[in-house]
Amino acid sequence: EQVGSRDWSLVARDEEGWRALARGSSPKQELYVAIAESLPIPTVSVIGTDELGDPGARLGATGVKSVLVVAGGTETEPCVTFFEDPRQGAGELIERLDRDSLERLVSIARDALEFEQRVKGIEVLRRWLPAVDELSRGELDDATGIELLGAAAGGSPVMAVRQLRKGIRVSSAARGSGKKWRQKVKEVEGELSGSAASDAALLAEAAISVGITDTRTWATGRSPDGMLVLATEGSDLPSSLLDVCATILAFASERSADSSATRNNAMLQERARIASVMHEGITQVLTNVAIQMEVLDELLTEPEAARKMLASLRQAVLEALDSLRGAILELNPTAPEWTDLAGGLDRFTSDFAAQWGMDVAYSIDGEARDVDAEIIAVVFGFVQEALTNVRKHAASAHTEVKLAFEDGSIEITVTDNGPGFDTEAGDEPEFRLHQGLGLTRSRINLAGGRFTVASTPGKGTTLKLEIGA
Repeated sequence: EQVGSRDWSLVARDEEGWRALARGSSPKQELYVAIAESLPIPTVSVIGTDELGDPGARLGATGVKSVLVVAGGTETEPCVTFFEDPRQGAGELIERLDRDSLERLVSIARDALEFEQRVKGIEVLRRWLPAVDELSRGELDDATGIELLGAAAGGSPVMAVRQLRKGIRVSSAARGSGKKWRQKVKEVEGELSGSAASDAALLAEAAISVGITDTRTWATGRSPDGMLVLATEGSDLPSSLLDVCATILAFASERSADSSATRNNAMLQERARIASVMHEGITQVLTNVAIQMEVLDELLTEPEAARKMLASLRQAVLEALDSLRGAILELNPTAPEWTDLAGGLDRFTSDFAAQWGMDVAYSIDGEARDVDAEIIAVVFGFVQEALTNVRKHAASAHTEVKLAFEDGSIEITVTDNGPGFDTEAGDEPEFRLHQGLGLTRSRINLAGGRFTVASTPGKGTTLKLEIGA
């Protein structure tokens, strides 16, 4: 304002390259960088754009006739402020600026630039971190994760280079025509050394492999173990921020791998359990039914005995059907289309109790609200497992199902006054009857919930699910 300039641009160079800050002239920053590279340090003067070579001519074409140049710092780390078309205040400023004043001005300018970079970095992280959460759960791959980082950073192309056992994997995301992003993943030969200088050629080769030919303005960041390098082109993001992003991306990928392994392990256990249900439950029941039907043929002359055997057969078939329904639900736990958890649980517990002649009480704490279908599927799987355990091991017990709505979460407790069991029994036969609880815990953990079981022989059992909703 003192020099009467309509707009200004600040550019500075350090070990990471050129950075820029501007008001109203951001499309011209590359021109000011080109001019700053040829200026003597220090200098304070008003210069016509026609005296600044090709970049000056291009500035002149945008309507800028002259600039007040305030340049300081060192030859290796210059800092230059350009004030566009200054008026009467420029001469007074030049007269007042001695060497000490120039150094103070440069220091203030660098601090302003650093502060702006920090604020931008925080904003980039704020926009990107939700994607990292999805990445850590295995819902996104590296290429999509870095595409979202590029979008958060203002549309800059981004590349991630990850060390594999043999060679490296290159994932890139760049915005093409129509602002549509293109993802590419390649595996090439090479090994990251952890040194920026020695890895430069490998990173350039990696960039070429995914169709990126200009890496002169790339900034890079590394994970702590050096096994992952992030690079972004044409962005003023500092390497320190990219170091943070590379660390987060490496951690999220590691968590994703752990989550995938846990999910696969849980799936294998589920399959083994379902096979056991079908073999030990349905197959044995049907075998017994077939044997009893042969006996029944001989009892047709004794109506009372035949009726008792038919009742036994009916009960066996119903139990086999219940086991089969449970196995099908576990194989295909589709989420319901409705969102009324409280009402749905009320109907489910009533139907379950009526079908099996059980004493089940249902209650709600807090103000009921709609819940995502995915959460409802987890809750119903939990309640079904809990009530099935009661039916199998404590059928005559009184059971209470309580649904509590908390701020940002829900809690479901299933309590019975049955015989209970020893939760520390390990491989004892009594504990093996309740192995389904371990699989229930795995499913709930994968959904981000918390599962607890409390039971004592002779004093009943309490199962609790807590999950964000």
